Amino acid sequence: MINNIRHQLKSLHDETVQFQKRPLKQITMKLALLLRDYRHDQSETLLAQIKFAQAAIQDIHQQQKERQEDTALQTHITKAERCSKYHLRPPTTPLLRKSPFKDIQTPTGEIVTSQVEISNTLSDYYTALYDQSEPLIDSDVEQYLKPLIKNKLSPTQKLFLAAPILAREFYDAIQHTKNDSTPGPNSLPYEILKLFPSNWAKAFELLFQYQLHSHPNLTPGQLTSLLVLLYKKSDRHLPQNYRPISLLNIDVKILTMVLAHRTQNVIQSIIHPDQQGFIRGRSIQTNLLRLEDLQHFMRQKSRQSVVALLDFEKAFDRVNHKCLLTVLRCFDFPQTFIKAISNIYSKRKGRLIVNGHLSKPFAINRGVLQGDPLSPLLFVIALEPMCIDIRRHPAYGISTGTHTHTGSYYADDSQLYARDVPALRRQMELLNPFVKYLDSNLTLPKRNSSHTPHYQPI
Repeated sequence: MINNIRHQLKSLHDETVQFQKRPLKQITMKLALLLRDYRHDQSETLLAQIKFAQAAIQDIHQQQKERQEDTALQTHITKAERCSKYHLRPPTTPLLRKSPFKDIQTPTGEIVTSQVEISNTLSDYYTALYDQSEPLIDSDVEQYLKPLIKNKLSPTQKLFLAAPILAREFYDAIQHTKNDSTPGPNSLPYEILKLFPSNWAKAFELLFQYQLHSHPNLTPGQLTSLLVLLYKKSDRHLPQNYRPISLLNIDVKILTMVLAHRTQNVIQSIIHPDQQGFIRGRSIQTNLLRLEDLQHFMRQKSRQSVVALLDFEKAFDRVNHKCLLTVLRCFDFPQTFIKAISNIYSKRKGRLIVNGHLSKPFAINRGVLQGDPLSPLLFVIALEPMCIDIRRHPAYGISTGTHTHTGSYYADDSQLYARDVPALRRQMELLNPFVKYLDSNLTLPKRNSSHTPHYQPI
């Protein structure tokens, strides 16, 4: 009985599909005959009939497209009971809620356990973390950076970055988004964009043409981030042992995806291969193999050399915005691109999600947004002057005959290579201006009572 009903439904469906395809087949066959006749008789009458048939085919294709869009919308609507729970869910995934904060340690060492106290303690910590320590003087930063940065973007690359963002770029970004991603403050997921990607892409083109060029300002909603704290390592009671992941509204996320894609197309020309972090075509495996080769070489030559592991505490969260923009200018990034970055980061606010509750808002005056595709590239660019300064002093590095190795970098995971401990100390002295201007906090594990940073003999 059930099989018979299923067979009848399938037959009915097949007949309906064939009926819908019949007009297109008939007109297509008619057009083929008209084109055949037109090769022998190029009359105006036949030409008019051909144009009419072509227009009819276009109309049928347009009707099919509209029918598919309606079907997609109807499918979405019929799942409304299931999707309402999805769209109205809290802006954190179940994975992020598996380890709630049961207690946290305050700056005085007290362990607090209530929801309000935990939220306030974490909020106070990140308020202080994102507060710029002291204002920088532009002339001082430029005086430090300009002698270092010689490799700049080409005129062609500048034009590429400065060009208005077109709908096709937004369309490609929408198509590459991942489903089930955690949404931002407005709770809209990427799946909404994928219902009508072409329409959304055109809307984004108009929106950001206005916001980035005609009236360069983002709305308060676009400048608000929700921060989810992911545990890293060590003591769970300490706020500094968590990584803040920024959840942005999907329009801003799509914009940064496009800017990141553009940046990937030019960044290899200005960032030295010593830096292997987050750049397309580069890998941390290169740094690991390089270190192994150096160890093998030095053992064969019976030479004494050292490698220092640098620890930039909260590196992504401490990037000075003024210094970042100055670095972009020194690399000759176009003003429109720099202004877009400035708009994304200026007047930004954040709120923590703590056990499903939102903390009080706080200003984000420094740092790049972790979890955003553009942020690691901005950090790599901001870090490059330090790497350049280290490479400018090859006498401190390890020479293998044809090449001198001074360091390898994977974003904030950095290693310095030095011929001996005194040379390593001189390399460390070169980092002082960078640490000051980028607002970084470079921690150096000590060995016994010595002031030498933690190092490992090769």
